[in-house]
Amino acid sequence: MWSNIAKFFGSTFISHVSRKKPKSLLSKNGGLNLESLESRLTPTAGIFENQISNLYQIILHRSPDQGGLNHFSSLLEQGRPLTQVALDLFSSHERHTLMVEGYYRSLLNRAPDKQGLNNFVAAADKGLSEKDIIASFVAAPELTGSLNNKQFVSEMYYIILNRKADASGLNAFSGLLDNGKTRAQVAKGLLDNPEFSARVVNNLYKNFLGRNGAPGESLPWTSEFARAGVDLKNIVSKIAGSNEGQTRLATPEFAGKLS
Repeated sequence: MWSNIAKFFGSTFISHVSRKKPKSLLSKNGGLNLESLESRLTPTAGIFENQISNLYQIILHRSPDQGGLNHFSSLLEQGRPLTQVALDLFSSHERHTLMVEGYYRSLLNRAPDKQGLNNFVAAADKGLSEKDIIASFVAAPELTGSLNNKQFVSEMYYIILNRKADASGLNAFSGLLDNGKTRAQVAKGLLDNPEFSARVVNNLYKNFLGRNGAPGESLPWTSEFARAGVDLKNIVSKIAGSNEGQTRLATPEFAGKLS
């Protein structure tokens, strides 16, 4: 059985998390630890550098090169919102390359061929959404070409939703295929499913905020991401640039550690 997509969606997620809590801002008597707070908020603490370093680790899976660190830190110092910087990194050619390579390995179980890699990355650079790219992968004859319509839908449930198809969903999506919908269109319908969106958004919470989303808290993000035409980069940039995201990313070597 192929691995489910939500684990890989965005090619964003680091493979190891730690439950070690960051140093508290509260003193032993419960009051605010001003020394600890000042060490994080003064310019010498390198808040901007920490934010950029953590974004590189989460999005590009590497430490920033000095040029990139200086460039993006300078943009933050000049007032560029962290939301936009996260969007820049998530929309970069390097990140698109990592994304496509990841789907070749997780879905097709092989290294990408040069032409296929170049075509998908070029399409992503021009704005093709990650959902559309996944739909192209799962509809490819190499992956599902030997399956009939019902078998295809059943596999989509396992790949995308990580569960067995319910009878109503199986019949509904199979019917769409029987009546002329393409396999990519059906896959896209499942990728727009709130069930899938909720799992992806919770992964983003873990990686950018260091925690799971509280019940109902992530519903606005889930609802937005489930809408057709909304790309992952829009959700990533907003969560990373939120007040909580900015604070967490300013922590040295945070990079998705669970609190």
